[in-house]
Amino acid sequence: MSGTVKLRGLFLVVATCCAGGLAASSKADDSIYLNPGVMAPAGDGLVLNLYCIGSGSPTVVFDSGHQDWAPAWSVVQPEVAKWTRACSYDRPGSGFSPAGAMPRTSIRIADELHDALHSAGITGPYILVGHAFGGLNMKVFAYRHMAEVAGLVLIDTDAGDVAPPDVLQREHAIFDEQERDLMACRDALAAGKPLSSVPVPTLTNTTCEQRFFRGFPEKAWSPELNALSLKTAQTSVELFDAVVRLTTYPRVDFRRSLWRYREHTNCRASQASQIRGGDSRSSGAVPRAVFEC
Repeated sequence: MSGTVKLRGLFLVVATCCAGGLAASSKADDSIYLNPGVMAPAGDGLVLNLYCIGSGSPTVVFDSGHQDWAPAWSVVQPEVAKWTRACSYDRPGSGFSPAGAMPRTSIRIADELHDALHSAGITGPYILVGHAFGGLNMKVFAYRHMAEVAGLVLIDTDAGDVAPPDVLQREHAIFDEQERDLMACRDALAAGKPLSSVPVPTLTNTTCEQRFFRGFPEKAWSPELNALSLKTAQTSVELFDAVVRLTTYPRVDFRRSLWRYREHTNCRASQASQIRGGDSRSSGAVPRAVFEC
């Protein structure tokens, strides 16, 4: 199966899952998400929890939305794994991945994922799939490691700080509100208080634990995965630390990434020339001069 055909197939699978077609069928086996997968070194002493199933190339790599982690792909990933290798992961501080260094920016997240994949022996070419905030990370991954990327699939992805000013103002107001609400949940856990002690915001009417995924129970999941994910949302201070930081930093980080990329067109042309002169499917990382020159 060619890369183009695989990419088209991936579009179809993702679209069907998002429309509820696969979720409405019999529940997939989600037992792999009940335990750590491959704990791969990701630089600076960090390890990331990777779940890779299936075989073939290119490898499809999934990044979840804000306040989600690997089980968000429990319906899509097994379907994609029927025809190629599919990998999801827990960002630092979520799921089975320990907390990472601050600030939690898209550049840091993309490079950590790249390092973890290579540490686990999972080299390109990659098809990157990002949902919402995860799409920002995957865009940055693609910019920084172009020679290893065969395709990019974005699902309801945030525009980042390249959106019009009025849109940015609304988004930033939402981020600020999310940060306040999540910090109240985080502080309650850190003080040994139950999350039920945190007042429910009148605007969202959403409890602390219901902010993750689409709330619990998730209909497409097994009772065991629902119970594990709910327990994490109810007990992990590190999880709240990670998502609070993600509401604060990405909007600045992504704007800087994109603008520097677009402004240095001469550097970009030089990079593109180097890529065309070699193997575009090589596993070697593209030089980072595109962000430095």
